Amino acid sequence: MSSPTQPHFRLDPSSEIESEAGRVFLEELGLGMEELQDPDLGDRIAVHSVRKRLKRLRAVLRLFRGELGADFRPSNRLLRDGGRLLSEARDAHVAIETLDRIEERYGAELSSRERKAFGRLRGSLGEASKTDLGGARARVAALLEPAAEWPASWAFPRAGFGAMAPGLGRVYAAGRRAMAEAGATGSITALHEWRKRVKDHWHHTQLIGSPRHRGIRTRELRLHDLSDALGNLQDLRVLRAGAAAAGRARMVEPPSTLGRLLDLERDRLSGQSFDLGRRLFYFTPARLVTRYESAWTRVRGPSA
Repeated sequence: MSSPTQPHFRLDPSSEIESEAGRVFLEELGLGMEELQDPDLGDRIAVHSVRKRLKRLRAVLRLFRGELGADFRPSNRLLRDGGRLLSEARDAHVAIETLDRIEERYGAELSSRERKAFGRLRGSLGEASKTDLGGARARVAALLEPAAEWPASWAFPRAGFGAMAPGLGRVYAAGRRAMAEAGATGSITALHEWRKRVKDHWHHTQLIGSPRHRGIRTRELRLHDLSDALGNLQDLRVLRAGAAAAGRARMVEPPSTLGRLLDLERDRLSGQSFDLGRRLFYFTPARLVTRYESAWTRVRGPSA
């Protein structure tokens, strides 16, 4: 079941679009900084939450890329670097969580011997997961400090929906191309690109949409489902790499059935992803932008 959008992560057309973009950006950044610096919040919870916030922040930049001009690239690069620091620190934890999901789904197919092999691999991945998450939190917090000053210098040439239309269409078109390439070639690179653009398009839908517009709200929920499926596909690759690394280091022999089960889960998630994708990326970019503009105007009023 998809989770609801955080109330602050929606644009309010009753305010000028430039100030709204800044508000959303600063509120999301502020929440992330609080989580990074909160000593009472566990490292794994904080890292997981802040990674998601950094993706939302980058989606805001991509939505308004045309308005940001030369500021876009260095700003996006800084947020990307912060996300990478946290991703590297969290990969071993992702591998363990994914192994647990695989065992839960396919446990009935495992013999007692295979279950023990899964347990040994889990222990090996647990050793690898003992990374300095606290240090990563401190480094990312320091890296993000300048971002609080960015919105003060934003000067959007266009007003209202016109400031968002190019970015909305650009990201959607990129996702559409990546989905087509991934479907035609099975390219891991294309699948990874599609996953990132689906995440951006989902966040753009959250920003522009309204709970009062049933069509956009339904689309938002289905985009979240697609994002989750593609994210789980990425997690399978993380687990496969972690298990291979443990085997090369002679820490543990990966379960003999793991590769087969990962292939089964990959096929299941791929089928689910492309079924959803064909429905969500059916419209041309121009038609998609027109539909969003119509929903924005109808629900929020022509002043938007």
